[in-house]
Amino acid sequence: MKSPIQALMEEVHAPMTRDTYVQFTNLGKNTQPSAEEEAEMPKKFAYPIVTHEELPESKRENAQS
Repeated sequence: MKSPIQALMEEVHAPMTRDTYVQFTNLGKNTQPSAEEEAEMPKKFAYPIVTHEELPESKRENAQS
């Protein structure tokens, strides 16, 4: 399901970027999103979160195998 902000961005043919999304949600103000806003941001515009399980193995571990 699209967020209302994302639907508005598509309607006005705005660039589908994180910066544009933040400007639309903050009514044009150039501010950083709070932690709460970041958590509610659609996955398309949120920063990727990488867990330790997704990181490649270290070279030392590969050499021991």
